[in-house]
Amino acid sequence: MKKAYKKTLLLIVSAICIACVLSMFIGCWDSYSPNEKEYWFEDYSAIFLKYDETADNLDEAGNYWEMTVKNDCKITIAIAINTDYYSTLYFYVNGEQVKSDDPSMTIYDYVYKDLTLKKGDKLQFHAFWVNSIMADDEGFTISLFTVNDGTGSGDYIIENL
Repeated sequence: MKKAYKKTLLLIVSAICIACVLSMFIGCWDSYSPNEKEYWFEDYSAIFLKYDETADNLDEAGNYWEMTVKNDCKITIAIAINTDYYSTLYFYVNGEQVKSDDPSMTIYDYVYKDLTLKKGDKLQFHAFWVNSIMADDEGFTISLFTVNDGTGSGDYIIENL
C-alpha cells in the first residue's frame, strides 16, 4: 500500500513540476522587450511601391510601414528617415492623418507626441516624393524609430523596421 501511495505521489509531483516548467517556457515565448516591434505591435508590414511614370502613381508610390497596435497605450513616436526637400512622410492612425510636431533641434525628422492609441488601431507611415523628377527606385529608409511611453524609461529604439 505504501509503495502505491509513494508512486502516485511521485507521479503527481512530477506532473506539477512538468506543468510549471512548460508554463514558464510558454510565457517566455510571448514576452518581448520594449525595444522590439512585437512588444508594441501585433502585426507589421513594410512595402515599397515603385514610381511608374506611365501610371503616374506619384501619390501612391514610395514606402509604406503598417502596423496594428497591440495594447492600449499613450506614446510618443519619433522617426529619423531619409526624406528631404523633395519628399515627405505622412502618418495615419486608422486612416486619419496625424501631423508631426516640430522636432526642432533633435535628431528626428518627425515626432508624433502623446498619441492615445487603442488595441487594434491601424498605424500607417507613407514616405513619398512630392516631385516626380526626384523619384527613384530605392525608396526610403527609417534610420531611427523610437517609442516613448512616458514612464521615464526614455526612448525605446525599435529595430528592424
